Amino acid sequence: MAIIVDKERKRREILAAAMRVFARDGYHRARVEAVADEAGIGKGTVYEYFRSKTDLFLALHDHML
Repeated sequence: MAIIVDKERKRREILAAAMRVFARDGYHRARVEAVADEAGIGKGTVYEYFRSKTDLFLALHDHML
């Protein structure tokens, strides 16, 4: 049986994890791998939703506004 993923929920979870990582480490020291670890997912999953660390940071900025 196929697993159904709520993509919007997963995106919000990644953004929440990114917020914690960027707050803790700052933009330059933050790594996508750290965001993935914080969210409890693989690094590749982050890249399914965001093309780069910059894209993730900008999406987080938009989400927070």
